[in-house]
Amino acid sequence: MRESLDAFLSAVEVFGERIADVRLLPLLLGIALHLLNSALRTVAWRNIIAAAYPATRVRWRHVFGAYMAGTAANTIMPARAGDPLKLFLLHGRVAGSTYPTLAATLLVESIVDFLLASAMLLWAWQTGLLPLPDLPSLPTFEIGWIVGHPWVLGLVAAVAAAAILWSGTHIRNFWARVQLGFAILRQPWRYLWSVALVQVGSWIARVGGGWAFLEAFHVPGSLKVAILVQVVSSVATSLPATPGGVGPKQALLVIVLAGEAARSNLLAFSVGMDVAVIAVNLIVGGACLVLMRGSLRLRPGAGQRAADPEVPPTPG
Repeated sequence: MRESLDAFLSAVEVFGERIADVRLLPLLLGIALHLLNSALRTVAWRNIIAAAYPATRVRWRHVFGAYMAGTAANTIMPARAGDPLKLFLLHGRVAGSTYPTLAATLLVESIVDFLLASAMLLWAWQTGLLPLPDLPSLPTFEIGWIVGHPWVLGLVAAVAAAAILWSGTHIRNFWARVQLGFAILRQPWRYLWSVALVQVGSWIARVGGGWAFLEAFHVPGSLKVAILVQVVSSVATSLPATPGGVGPKQALLVIVLAGEAARSNLLAFSVGMDVAVIAVNLIVGGACLVLMRGSLRLRPGAGQRAADPEVPPTPG
């Protein structure tokens, strides 16, 4: 962690020295593609929610506002603390919705992300472009104490069984609501055209945005390098210690992209891209949060209003 912090501070210093050299047009293109990525992701999420609540009108602008507000929170708080904010804002906008169902739709929304990110990560490892970490030897789990005290297992099993029997109805209701969030997966063709293909489009915009940011900071862009940027971002954001993986991301980018450009350009890029994306997320997400929270205060019963007629989910 200390090495990551040092790398981040060094990158910030270099970025400050080279900010006047940033190419404006590629920077604006990168920002536009970042917003397009967010818009397409929310189209897909909106369609997942609409499938869970077919009798309710789910507006894309509400989903977009909740998503951007939560994304803004994620940029300043670690461990994806902004995701509950997304659910809270949507809960007040989707009539009859429940938190377990909305949370399940987020899981469905992450399927394509997981598959594509895993494929890119595997490609980077197989080609040697991403170095494998040196994992420390982990201690073996000791079960000798449990074997010597079998009554502990019996007690735990008895308590668990009693809890399940006592709360069986609540658990069944909870899982019924969770399963509702996976409704679109029971309609494969609808999932393919209204979710998966839209998310593939969002990833194309995401990779294209990374390419544009590379050019903005004088790092020669290519499909290979742009994909590597996404791989590093995925690895770094999986670490909950810092918001958006800031610190580890900068350190890893300089290592992985070594030889693609001068070290000073790589340092400036590693910070500059994050600064641009974070600024956009905070501005757009903050505006969405203010608008949605103000509207919720004016209409406190929004979550309990009668369901509107079903609206077929369309990517537009």
